[in-house]
Amino acid sequence: MEEYMHLNKKQFDISKELETVIDSYKPLFFKENYILSTSIEKNIEVFMDLDKFKQIVSNLLSNSLRYLNENGRVNVQLRKDKKNIFMTVKDNGIGIKEDDLKHIFDRFYRADTSRNKFTGGTGLGLAIVKSIVEAHNGTIVIESKFGKGTEVKIALPLVHWQIWIDVVKNWSRGYSFLEHYWISFISYIKKKILIY
Repeated sequence: MEEYMHLNKKQFDISKELETVIDSYKPLFFKENYILSTSIEKNIEVFMDLDKFKQIVSNLLSNSLRYLNENGRVNVQLRKDKKNIFMTVKDNGIGIKEDDLKHIFDRFYRADTSRNKFTGGTGLGLAIVKSIVEAHNGTIVIESKFGKGTEVKIALPLVHWQIWIDVVKNWSRGYSFLEHYWISFISYIKKKILIY
């Protein structure tokens, strides 16, 4: 997937960037009397395209906001283990019917009128999110119950695993391409030494 998408990967604090995007959405939630809550583990480093990450978060928050009802709530969580980071966006909105859920990542697919009657939309958002996640060697899963809400679960490699995955995947592209990832890895190691 990555070969079809231009990525400008760099190392950054995903915890801080996630909070920044969420803060930009809080006024929109407040205006509708909705609650946007978070549980974000601090100082998590990733190696990915920052703009694409912001696109993921913006798309998911926009979707949740669009399909909330009265007393709407959205919770965003971020945590990590030894190899991956895990981000979830969970809402108590109108949910997605089971028949529609199996097509939710199909380009231009739009669910029944209950989700589109008042909001419109092209049906591209989640397909693009999935493409971005997979281009970063990650996975995305959506769980939903119609009338109760939706939960989006994303897993992405931590910075050191992401760099090594990219090196292995792109070995055939030659030294000049790999040099970028080698420099990134050395930078990561130096940063760890300075921390500890």
